[in-house]
Amino acid sequence: WSNPKFMAFLYDTYVHADRESVMTVQKPRKRAHRKVNFEDIQNQRDAIGKAAEEFALDWEKHRLEGVGLPLLISKIEDRRDRPGYGYDFLSHTDSRQQRYIEVKSVGKLPNGEGHRFFLSDNERAVSESAAHRRGYFFYLVFFGRDGKPEELRPICAEELYPRCEVSPASYVVRFDFGRSDQ
Repeated sequence: WSNPKFMAFLYDTYVHADRESVMTVQKPRKRAHRKVNFEDIQNQRDAIGKAAEEFALDWEKHRLEGVGLPLLISKIEDRRDRPGYGYDFLSHTDSRQQRYIEVKSVGKLPNGEGHRFFLSDNERAVSESAAHRRGYFFYLVFFGRDGKPEELRPICAEELYPRCEVSPASYVVRFDFGRSDQ
């Protein structure tokens, strides 16, 4: 026994011998495994993503108008339905420089440890490519307590990556059951 443990034993045995033990030992409760409706979760995530994208598109139109480039609003290309591009919208920083916009709804980490969003392998590869690096922007959309988008912060991927931690969240397992022709 360690000294603190032995002292606690002596204290409980001789000093508080007339008291009932306050601590009782019980079996732990059975852990209830809750049911998860993955379809509802996916539908909720889809709705959040679409709300963030619409908010970002509207924000981008106002940005172009605000910097004196209203003619470029009609040239914004929506590429959300073509994930191979690795970004959601093609816009412009100025009349000669393209802006690749990937919209991300941002979630808070527990205990105030910051924020996070999920990034696909393709989005990361495109954002780090020589052709896109300087013009690839994450439009980080923050939601209010009412569940609606309320703030957008644009940040160039080239500025974000050195200041963040990127770690894998899932894996793709590819394989082929080869045919046996023998």
